Amino acid sequence: KEREQAELMDKMLQSKWDNEAKLQAMNDKFSRDMENLRKESEKRLKEQDSRLQNMADGKQKTLREENKKNMDALKKDLNDKKKEFERQHASLSSQLEQQKAEVKELQEQLQEQQQQLQQQAQIASKRRKGGCFAAGT
Repeated sequence: KEREQAELMDKMLQSKWDNEAKLQAMNDKFSRDMENLRKESEKRLKEQDSRLQNMADGKQKTLREENKKNMDALKKDLNDKKKEFERQHASLSSQLEQQKAEVKELQEQLQEQQQQLQQQAQIASKRRKGGCFAAGT
């Protein structure tokens, strides 16, 4: 039974570590995505600013509107990614907290069982040493 609990605790700890690794990977991916979006935004802005500088006619207004639409789309995309990240982050954090509680409970149970086994071993040792129980007196 102790072995089963130890194996269960090992599985729970592995799951906890796996979730922590997933959470870190999500954080890293989110950071990369944010940086890529920032770079893409800057690139698009520079390209459109360059076009605006090169055109002195009435197309400037159209390009500014296009630029605004692109920026709005990028902001929306970024916001959507942020919401999804936060949702996944909250879900994994919740799972992690639950697993921490389960691991703590299993550790407490294991400690309690170990104490009971120690007590039983002490009683058995006293019986062997005392001899009165063994002799039936």
